[in-house]
This record gives sequence, C-alpha cells and structure tokens, in this order.
Amino acid sequence: FNSNSGGWLGAYGSEFNNVAQGSHFKGPVDRWSGPAVSFVIEAARAGNFLINITEPPEFLRPHSLEYFGSSSFDYCVYSTALGYLDFCVAQYTVTDQRASTTDWLLLGSQDIHLVVLIDEDGGTAWQK
Repeated sequence: FNSNSGGWLGAYGSEFNNVAQGSHFKGPVDRWSGPAVSFVIEAARAGNFLINITEPPEFLRPHSLEYFGSSSFDYCVYSTALGYLDFCVAQYTVTDQRASTTDWLLLGSQDIHLVVLIDEDGGTAWQK
C-alpha cells in the first residue's frame, strides 16, 4: 500500500494504529482504510487470496530513482513492473511514463481542471 494524502480517494494509514499518514508499505491490512483498500480487501475475500503488504526490494530503489525519480509511488510501480510485487494499492496519477511501464487496472478517474487567472489586459500569467 502507498499512503495517499487526504485529497485523494485511495489508501490511508491510520495514526491510531501506528501507520502514520504518508508512510508506505507498512502493515497489517487492518490498519489501512480508503476506497482502494476496501476494493482490494473485498477482491481478496472473493478471490480467496491473502494480502501481504510487502516493501519493494531496497536494491531496486537506486534504479527506480534513476528511471522515475524519488516518488514512493514510482518505486512501487517500478518494482511491480519487474515482478517483485504483484500490485500497488493507492490512488495514482497514471502518467505516460507509468502507463508505459506496467499494466493498470483503473478503478475510476477524476477530471483535472486548469484554472488560469486573466488580468484586466486580457493576458494571463502564462503569457508574461
């Protein structure tokens, strides 16, 4: 599991259960909540499989940093693409780079809106 911030509909660690907000790959499952977590728990129940929260191998971190950057979400995607993890659970932004790296099961999407202020001259900050 990757821990989303409060603005996303994904996975959240519970501070009451010693999984701090913003922590990643820490278990057990009952210390997590959110729509993505509920989906995976129900899938495990219906599919009769166990959920084992596993941290990606540390030796992959430098390679993930080189390929993607410093995101823990990218680290999980990188590890999954190479077969070290089965799946990552959280609300992700599916970038072109992430989409080209591994397969995705999209549970939903959210529109992104660009808000640009126009000054009195009709120009925008982007044009200045």
